[in-house]
Amino acid sequence: MIKTNRSFYKRIIKKKGKIKLLHNYHRHLLTKKTKKRKRKLKGNIYIRCQG
Repeated sequence: MIKTNRSFYKRIIKKKGKIKLLHNYHRHLLTKKTKKRKRKLKGNIYIRCQG
C-alpha cells in the first residue's frame, strides 16, 4: 500500500464542486514582506473539481 501525503488535505476546505486553498507565505514573517506582496497574497484560491 502506498502512503499518501496527508499534509495537503489538512490545508484545503472542500466546498460544493470546488476546493478552497489559502495562499502560501502569508502566515508569519510578514514584516519583511512588501505591502504589494502581502496584498497579492490576500484572499483565497478556488479550484473547480472535475468529475
